Amino acid sequence: MSKNLFKLIDSICEAYSNKTLSPTETETYCNLAVDMICSKMGYYEFRGLTANQMIIQMENSDRWQKIDMDFAQDRANEGNLVIAGRMDSPHGHIVVVRPGLPVHSSKWNRLVPKCIHIGKNNFIDKGVNFAFIELPRFYLLK
Repeated sequence: MSKNLFKLIDSICEAYSNKTLSPTETETYCNLAVDMICSKMGYYEFRGLTANQMIIQMENSDRWQKIDMDFAQDRANEGNLVIAGRMDSPHGHIVVVRPGLPVHSSKWNRLVPKCIHIGKNNFIDKGVNFAFIELPRFYLLK
């Protein structure tokens, strides 16, 4: 197993346990959680960005590669940083795919990767289908 895998797991656990990322009645902190995890994994270019801005950056960066959802869980299980995101107005949503086993989504009728979700309700034990209404895009840090 790779050191990056353990680093990714530790980073995800630290973000999930961070009480400052708990939602309030008016605010959620998906972008801060993703930035925190990415920073611990050595990627510092999301600091101060919204979820939509992070997605735009990944779309336009040669450091990120778009990947199919079917490969996202395997890449995370190898210790790679994989992000799922969907732009929206007034703001989008973004999560980190966590190592684990994929789960079946009855909503999308397919296997989906698990994620750490920091939003209106925080969770670490469900698939991306609980974090997004529609299929997000997936990005792999090269």
